[in-house]
Amino acid sequence: MHNKASRKRVPVLILTGFLFCSYTASQSIALNYYNTGTGQNLTLDYSHSLRAGEVGIGLGWTINSLVNPDNQGNIFYKRQFATRKVDHLNLNVFYHRYIFQSLEPLDIFLFYDFQAKHSAAMIQSDSGQDGRNYHGPYFWLDNTVGFGFNVSILKRLFLQEKIGGGVHLILPSNITVPRINSMTMAKFVWEFIGMLNVGIVYRL
Repeated sequence: MHNKASRKRVPVLILTGFLFCSYTASQSIALNYYNTGTGQNLTLDYSHSLRAGEVGIGLGWTINSLVNPDNQGNIFYKRQFATRKVDHLNLNVFYHRYIFQSLEPLDIFLFYDFQAKHSAAMIQSDSGQDGRNYHGPYFWLDNTVGFGFNVSILKRLFLQEKIGGGVHLILPSNITVPRINSMTMAKFVWEFIGMLNVGIVYRL
């Protein structure tokens, strides 16, 4: 009887501990605009504070550029283009490490940001349907580091900005998608990229 009672208490203790941690630790939600070497997206993030930083995860929506943002003849840089609704989605994972914590009301941090996406690439041309040619699709993996800050706007509302740089990896996905010409690649392609982020953070 004693062992059965002990086993019944275990789930209750786990649930109690989880709820305690949830209420005692700071949590935030944020709406972010990202401009990376892949392209642009809007992302909704959830983050959980740690002792000297925070870790977060988010789901974003790729914003297609109907024309190339430059005339440099790039194949991948700023060329991500979602041709299906599912390919607009992107996964975001990040870590912020706070520094100069005595500064108020400014929170300064170093960060690592990872974004994973799947879509084609688009190259603007004079020929082809609607003047655009698509190739791929690919997995786009953005990896950036840099620094950022949160500044208080209202009691629980903060403006967030991040700037950094890193690399993105482009891997062929071997998935057949209509209207897209497959491109043969060895293993993967990588490029140096920059990243700019502006967002609004609400602390729960």
